Amino acid sequence: MAGYKRGGWRDDFPLVSDLEIVVQWMGRGVLDGMRWDAVADMVRRSRPIRFACAKSCLLNGILFLCSILLFDNVVLPFVQTNFPVVSRRALVVLFNLFWSYPLYVISLVISSFWYQAIADALSPSTRSKPSQDRSYDTLVNKLASSLHKNLVYTVHIPLCSLPSLLLPSPLGDVLSVAHMTWLISLYSFEYRWNEQGWDVERRTDFVEGRWAYFAGFGLPCALATYYVPQLIGAAVFALVFPGFIIMAHSAHPVPQSSGPSSPSTSSPEAPGTPRDHAERVVRTLIVLPNRYPAFRAAKYVAFLLVKGIRGVR
Repeated sequence: MAGYKRGGWRDDFPLVSDLEIVVQWMGRGVLDGMRWDAVADMVRRSRPIRFACAKSCLLNGILFLCSILLFDNVVLPFVQTNFPVVSRRALVVLFNLFWSYPLYVISLVISSFWYQAIADALSPSTRSKPSQDRSYDTLVNKLASSLHKNLVYTVHIPLCSLPSLLLPSPLGDVLSVAHMTWLISLYSFEYRWNEQGWDVERRTDFVEGRWAYFAGFGLPCALATYYVPQLIGAAVFALVFPGFIIMAHSAHPVPQSSGPSSPSTSSPEAPGTPRDHAERVVRTLIVLPNRYPAFRAAKYVAFLLVKGIRGVR
C-alpha cells in the first residue's frame, strides 16, 4: 500500500490516480476502525480488559446514555402530556444541570482510569519499566509537555465545529466530520504512542502525513457522534472508545515511512521547526496533498500558551 505504483493511464490523469490512492488508504483506515471482531476476541481473552469494558458499559451505556434516552423519550413526553403547565425547557435545563452534566464530568474522570487499564493490559511491558528521573527539571518538562498536548487537543475541539458554522452545508459538515475523524484517531492512538515515547508534535505530524488513513479510521465513530445531540454523542463516544483503543493497538497506518525515525520526548517547538524525528512519508500523491495540516492552528495556539507559561516561570 505504501509503495503504490503508477503507470499507464494513471500518468495521464494524476488527479484520478490520487483519488484512487486516497480511497484505498481511507478504506484501509475504515477497515481498521471497524475491527469489532478483534475487540470481541481481546475482551474474551483478557480479564482486565473485560472488566474495564464491562464497567465502562455500565457507566457510559446504561447509566449515562440510557438515562438521557429515557428522559427524552419517556419522562419528558409523559410530564408534558399529564402536566402541560410544566415548562419543557425548564425540565431539560434541570435534568442537564443536576444529572447529565455532572454525570458527564464523572464519566470523563472515571473512564480515563479504565482506558488506561485497557492500554496497560494491551502492553504489559509498560508496567515493568524502570523508574525514571524525577528531578525538578524533568518534572517541569513533563508537565509542560502534558500541558502542551492537552492544549492542542482542547483547542482543536472547537475548531472541529467552525466549518459547519461558517460554511454552507454539506461542505461545512463534511469538513467538521473530517476534523473530528483526525481528533478521534489521535485520541485512539494516544496510548500506543505514549508507550513508544512520542510527543504531541510527532503524533500530530504522523496523523497529518497519513490524513486519508486516519480520516477512515475515525470515520465510524465520528458519524456515530456528530449527528446526535451533544450529550448523547459524548455518551456514545465514551461507550465505544475502549474498542478504538484496542483497534488502534493492532492497526497498521498507511502509507509507511520511507526511513526509520526515533521517538522523541522533547519539549514543544514552534510549528514548522525542522525536527530530527520527523516522519519521512513516501511522496505518492501528485495533485492532492501528501500532508494535510489539520492540527497546525491548534499547535500554534498551544505553542504560544506554553511559551508564555515558560516565560512567566
